[in-house]
Amino acid sequence: LSGETKRPLCDTVLVYAPKVVDYTVDADLVLFTGANAAETKAAAEAAWAAFEAERRQKLGSDIVPLAISGCLKVAGVYNVILKSPSHTIIAPNQWARCIAINLRVLPEQQDG
Repeated sequence: LSGETKRPLCDTVLVYAPKVVDYTVDADLVLFTGANAAETKAAAEAAWAAFEAERRQKLGSDIVPLAISGCLKVAGVYNVILKSPSHTIIAPNQWARCIAINLRVLPEQQDG
């Protein structure tokens, strides 16, 4: 389209900012026996950063605890105990934003 040859009939475009839904991830990591706590926690944080980078590009992405737990279950993690967030439906005009992630490595470990 160009102004000289063709013009749209309705050229008024309304753009609204999305509504932000803030949430915090609070999780405990239970490790396998022998797993390095610092390395495993760093790997979980890196996995979360990649997961969140993908999510933050889209509107209307629900907050699904199972997806968050799956993301945090990296090599060395036996179980993820997710304390928050709960399952939250995000409307198409909303954007879910993680404002903090609190990961704790529990002292107990499992053989599997």
